[in-house]
Amino acid sequence: MRNKTELGFGIMRLPFKDNDDNLEKADEVIEEYMKGDFCFFDFHPGYMKGKSQEIFKRSVSSKYPREKYIVTNKLPWYNYLKTYED
Repeated sequence: MRNKTELGFGIMRLPFKDNDDNLEKADEVIEEYMKGDFCFFDFHPGYMKGKSQEIFKRSVSSKYPREKYIVTNKLPWYNYLKTYED
């Protein structure tokens, strides 16, 4: 069975606890999404107070084989680009 891509998971509004990341809850939410055979994630450097890529790595890419998900990354806003290397 092919993974479903019609419902994307944006790593931008995951739960916070005491004004900080609630990584345990984020793991739960992502796990439920993956159990539904969904697979499409997207993030932006500015999501989750700049931690969306770290959260994705912790909750998705370090736990699931690469062929189990599709990931997109939006281009950063101009204020994230400070140097040519950025």
